[in-house]
Amino acid sequence: MKRFIQSTHDIELINLLETDYELYHFTETVKDNMLYFDHQIKTGPLKTRNAVKILELMNFPAGITKEAGLLSERIFELSNKSHLSKWFNNQNQKDKALEK
Repeated sequence: MKRFIQSTHDIELINLLETDYELYHFTETVKDNMLYFDHQIKTGPLKTRNAVKILELMNFPAGITKEAGLLSERIFELSNKSHLSKWFNNQNQKDKALEK
């Protein structure tokens, strides 16, 4: 087993690493509008996502956090690499169509 530390929330990267590496994670909680990490190493991939919550705690506009949350959920659903690639290609095509 190869040994190194990689810190990421990138679902696609986690999917690539999990076949050759042991995965570990930290968890966090939100209490009184503060983000707390327990700093306890747990086995397996991270099962939660906190990026949108961090945006909310930093008072980003609701429209941004809502869209980010929806995108995050969709990406999480499509965490299979081939589905992710297909999804990103579709998003790029939609963005290009909107630019016209």
